[in-house]
Amino acid sequence: MQLVCNVYARGDENNQDAGGRVPGYGVLNLDSHYDVSKSLQLFARINNVFDRRYANLGILGDNYFTGPGQQFAPNQPQAEQFRGYGAPRGGWVGMQYTFE
Repeated sequence: MQLVCNVYARGDENNQDAGGRVPGYGVLNLDSHYDVSKSLQLFARINNVFDRRYANLGILGDNYFTGPGQQFAPNQPQAEQFRGYGAPRGGWVGMQYTFE
């Protein structure tokens, strides 16, 4: 299990951004393996078991698409918080063989 507390966005050095902090999150990952023999191993892994949507990055920047219909307006930028989101659920199964 991975637990992360909330953090301030990059570029928010005075901690006064209107977008607030990037919220904390918790993600459960499962990993298992089985040794069939000395040389053969089977494995399985699931990341983000509950398929939780979470932001793991925030950065302050200027949004230049503030014109009518969100058109490009270089004279009217607005400060905005951009967030990067974590990966959705993913799963892997496989085997590993070690040659002696």
